[in-house]
Amino acid sequence: MKKSKILVLVMIMVLSISCFVGCGDDKGDDSEDLQHQEENNEIDFSNVAVGEYIKFGKYEQDNDESTGKEDIEWLVLDKQDNKVLVISKYALDCKPYNEEYEDITWEDCTIRKWLNNDFINAAFSKDEKAMIHTVTVVNDDNQKYDTDGGNDTQDKVFLLSIDEVNKYFDQNE
Repeated sequence: MKKSKILVLVMIMVLSISCFVGCGDDKGDDSEDLQHQEENNEIDFSNVAVGEYIKFGKYEQDNDESTGKEDIEWLVLDKQDNKVLVISKYALDCKPYNEEYEDITWEDCTIRKWLNNDFINAAFSKDEKAMIHTVTVVNDDNQKYDTDGGNDTQDKVFLLSIDEVNKYFDQNE
């Protein structure tokens, strides 16, 4: 999965978040069906198709904390074995790429730290976090703007790269 600084700057305005969700641990055991525990009712996502929406996790979205966190709706972008690549249907938050204005790569930016610490802990239960796979995020250089992509990273939650946006979304959307 490739990341690019420019996409991240665009995504700051509408922080849609992506992750690979599936069953099994991060050691490659994908033999079980994708499941989600919601109020003791087992929901099976093993038959979900690309283009469908699923609910997974909860996050405050209506600015009314008295109503509790709302279900996060995810668009399924891709499916491989028992894992799905998803992106949040709605912008879930608004954060800068980095809190300091400086040249910085994905590896060291504050939004990456927020996504894989604060956000993941706020939005998902222990069981849900166990279903989110760690993936290698390949951080290619941005040829158009001649910027360094930095080192590849291991992340559970990430922003789509420009290449991924072009692959999964119509150019006119």
